Amino acid sequence: MIIGAGMFALPYVFLKAGFLLGLFYLAVFAAVFSAIHLMYLRVINETEGRHRFVGYARIYLGDFGFWLAVLTTVIGLTLVLVAYLILGVDFLKIAIPSLSSSLALYLFWFTGVAAVVFSLKRLANFEFLVAVAMVAIILILFGFSLKAPSLTLSRFNPTDFFLPYGVVLFSLAGRAAISSLRDYWQGRALPKKGLRRAVVLGTLIPALASGEQWF
Repeated sequence: MIIGAGMFALPYVFLKAGFLLGLFYLAVFAAVFSAIHLMYLRVINETEGRHRFVGYARIYLGDFGFWLAVLTTVIGLTLVLVAYLILGVDFLKIAIPSLSSSLALYLFWFTGVAAVVFSLKRLANFEFLVAVAMVAIILILFGFSLKAPSLTLSRFNPTDFFLPYGVVLFSLAGRAAISSLRDYWQGRALPKKGLRRAVVLGTLIPALASGEQWF
């Protein structure tokens, strides 16, 4: 959920804002999102029944909270899907230059649809493989970068102080995965004490991977 489209924008904003400022944002927001994800997990665990974000908003914030959650979720997911469609087309055309933009768009869309019709267990396994593949790509790029010509990088650029803000927020947001993670945990009868650790590691590992990508 976290290792995805957002991290591809991090090198650019870190380059513009300075790597020290970028790493500052990454470290602070990794800690913030770890706390937010744990608080949301607590809401899930202490609320009877099975709900999703909008359901919890209605229970604790009433109808206004419910419709506000619906609105923000629809807008947010729509923009995320648009970003993925754009990136998916670009990556497919890099891998297959002869592929037309329209065909690449439909191919990427069909692959995504096929993935979400799987069972939760299969989808979780698929997501795990995708995450492993992306981390492997980051490590490969890191290895090649050691032999690449060095760049003159600024440490801190105050004129672009707020540039990394939205990008890092988007890159580390994983709230939508917490409910599914809890369901997966319960479905496999895993020890409850490991769930909090999984949430924290699931937030910190992408941050570390993004930091390594930058270096």
